[in-house]
Amino acid sequence: QLAAPAAAPAGAPASTGQAGPPEAEEAVRGERALSQGAALGAIRAALPADIFFFDGPHFALDQFRALMDYHRLWADEMVLLIDDYHVADVQDATSAALRILQAAHGWKVLFSSENPTFNSSPAGREANG
Repeated sequence: QLAAPAAAPAGAPASTGQAGPPEAEEAVRGERALSQGAALGAIRAALPADIFFFDGPHFALDQFRALMDYHRLWADEMVLLIDDYHVADVQDATSAALRILQAAHGWKVLFSSENPTFNSSPAGREANG
């Protein structure tokens, strides 16, 4: 039996995604919980993770939760790769999660770089693939 996902932590950004029918949202939550459980099991087998790449939904809350959920599996020094960082929700949620994690664990960013996307126009952002 799957547990319902936890409420957003304090400081978490609100999702800007469109809500769907309750049945569809419940199915997505169940699939997400199963895939996250499998991913955690695979990562846990190879602890500690020194590279973390997240290419998930582009909603702020999804991005935030991914970083907050998986940070326990990261090595003391690691590489964090964020796909589609040009999307505002992705930037905002990544920044919010890192601020919280830095304050809680004393972490610091040693190097940061953005690779500009060729689809930087607002219309091209949705077609980025």
